[in-house]
Amino acid sequence: MVLSCCSISLCCWSSLNAKERPKSPVWQINGLVAALENRNLDSFPDDVDGLAFEQIRHLNQLDLVTYRQDAKVIIEKAIADLRQTTIYTGRLKGASQVLEKFAANDPEILQFLRDIANNTQKSATVRCSAVQSLSNLGQVDRQISQMLIALVENTQEPLEVRTCATESFNQLEPRDSKIVPVLQNLLYSPKTDATLRGQAAIALIQLGDNSPNLQSTLLKLAQDRNNDLIARSRALEALGHLKSADPQTIQALVRFMQTETEDSWYRSDAANAVSNLVKVDHPDLSRLLIQALKSPHKHEWLDTIAIDTLIKWGATDPTYQNLMLDILVNPQSNSNIRSSIMYTIVKTNLFDTNPSLIQVLSDFAKNPRVEPKTEFALGKRAISKLGQLGGNNIRIREMITAIAKERWTNLDRRQNAIEALVNWSKSNPRDRQILLDILNNPKEDLQVRLLIAEKIGAFQPLTLSQLFLFVSSTHYSVRNVQTGRFNAYFYGQGTEEIQLLMQWLGRPTALPDLGKMTPADRRKTLQVFLTVWPDSEGFEKSRVELVKAITLIISSSQWTKTDIPLLEQHYQNLNRPQVPDFNEASIIKGVLDSLR
Repeated sequence: MVLSCCSISLCCWSSLNAKERPKSPVWQINGLVAALENRNLDSFPDDVDGLAFEQIRHLNQLDLVTYRQDAKVIIEKAIADLRQTTIYTGRLKGASQVLEKFAANDPEILQFLRDIANNTQKSATVRCSAVQSLSNLGQVDRQISQMLIALVENTQEPLEVRTCATESFNQLEPRDSKIVPVLQNLLYSPKTDATLRGQAAIALIQLGDNSPNLQSTLLKLAQDRNNDLIARSRALEALGHLKSADPQTIQALVRFMQTETEDSWYRSDAANAVSNLVKVDHPDLSRLLIQALKSPHKHEWLDTIAIDTLIKWGATDPTYQNLMLDILVNPQSNSNIRSSIMYTIVKTNLFDTNPSLIQVLSDFAKNPRVEPKTEFALGKRAISKLGQLGGNNIRIREMITAIAKERWTNLDRRQNAIEALVNWSKSNPRDRQILLDILNNPKEDLQVRLLIAEKIGAFQPLTLSQLFLFVSSTHYSVRNVQTGRFNAYFYGQGTEEIQLLMQWLGRPTALPDLGKMTPADRRKTLQVFLTVWPDSEGFEKSRVELVKAITLIISSSQWTKTDIPLLEQHYQNLNRPQVPDFNEASIIKGVLDSLR
């Protein structure tokens, strides 16, 4: 099937009222479309697509379908990317996931994904992106499961395609009754590639198979040193997915952990599998965990496995928690295990009711100047956790707010504190005002201001002046060109003003053709330049761009006496010693003199 980017059918969305526009994503969708439509102004437009697709993944499907004319631009770009052969994996996955959002309502898009998945001329990576998206559309098209089964059973297909199709079976709803026999044939056939057998085992377990036969087969796969690293690891990973394991399987895994002649990678995988499987006081495993926690001479991987297992076995028990907090506060303890404990504290709520937690975190959050690398990293994470806990705790709020305001403190610490304020600000106007004060202060660190702009821009539109921060960031590095320009469009609502500004500033690949600009266009452009002029102070490279743009437009246009006030304001701005190449003000003065 040949799908024209210009003839994508949107008729299947007619059941949704295009006038019923959701409130929250208005500026986001407009910004995404503006970024994609203006990508030709960027030196690396492919990166703009990747950034856009990443944001689209987070939008509600109804939001996208409701804005169906805007969505057409997004669909066309995703299809064009999947047709390419030279494109990095992240964009392929992003483009496929974007089309997945629309395929349920558009048969042509659904068929396009099928064609990509079955196209043997495409790379395995491209096909896998389509396969993974199709697996989430099983309710829309029952034939998808048949297609995936055919890919898995076809031994002529690349291993990567067969493996990703096998991995996708668990996503299908409803599930085809033919899937389990197919997976069993893969697992129990010695001729099947060991990696694919491991993936088939994981899929079977996810579908409910917990049989002794499956367990013994996986153990044989894991213990066979003739298999490659990935295949053995997959087998161990599959064992860890079991709902429960028989005593023989656990004993075998523990022996595997203890085998000194085995690679530490496999021993770590075995430990992970046991950790996922059991919540019992297994004597051999307990001995290994105690050794990991207390012995100064051990394999580093066992540190984190021990903590992870203790957490799974009962971190809500104060005995376990206090043991781990004692290790955490002891600077003589292994740095890896301390980091693992702090990571768990930050990422879960397991420790939140422990009465000692707040004091432990507060101690780490202090002492921001000179400290060892490990202590500094733990301090940053402690700030993050305090931010999660401190919404109603006055002492914590005061500490976090103070760190957020301190310009002299380390940037990473300060950013974590600002993250906390951002979360609080959604319901507290006082916190939001603190952030806005930092955002609008030109003396503040630019990276801090950019962070705040991104966070606030996620739930309310930014002003043109605030958006200039993204424009100025394009001069940091090549990578910042794409990020800065995309963020300006995305957080700037894709307005006419921001699109106009980005034609001239932020390192575009080419400047607009003045011959195609009407007098009204030129006046509007100069008015936008006036708005952002104060924000360009301190950003020399952006100000140079701005000065050149102002001078070029004024010197190459016909003006009338009614334009004198506008031109005069620009002359006053440029006629200052602190303006780069400020002698160009004389060009504007010449134009003004000719009008007077």
